[in-house]
Amino acid sequence: SYLRGASGLLIVVDGMRRATLDTAFDLQARANETVGSVPTILVFNKSDLATDWEITPTELAQVRQEGAVTVETSAKTGSGVEETFEMLVRAMMERE
Repeated sequence: SYLRGASGLLIVVDGMRRATLDTAFDLQARANETVGSVPTILVFNKSDLATDWEITPTELAQVRQEGAVTVETSAKTGSGVEETFEMLVRAMMERE
C-alpha cells in the first residue's frame, strides 16, 4: 500500500468559536511532539456561515501567512469536505 505507515492530521476549527483556533494550535503542537512533523491541514468548518464567524478574515490570513495549510469547509453543505481528504492523502503520498 502506498500509505503504509504514513500519518497525517486534520484539525477542525469551528469558525463560529474563536477558542477552537487556539485549541487547534495546541493539538498540533502535541501531535508534533508525539509523532513528529506530519502533513497537517487546519480545517475551518462552517464556511456556509463565514459572515458570522468569530475568526476574522485577518486572523485567517495571518494563519495562512505563517505557513499553515488551511481549507474552508461546510459539514452542512458538504462544500470542501472531499477535497480536504484528497489534499491530505496527496500530501501523505508526497511525503512517502
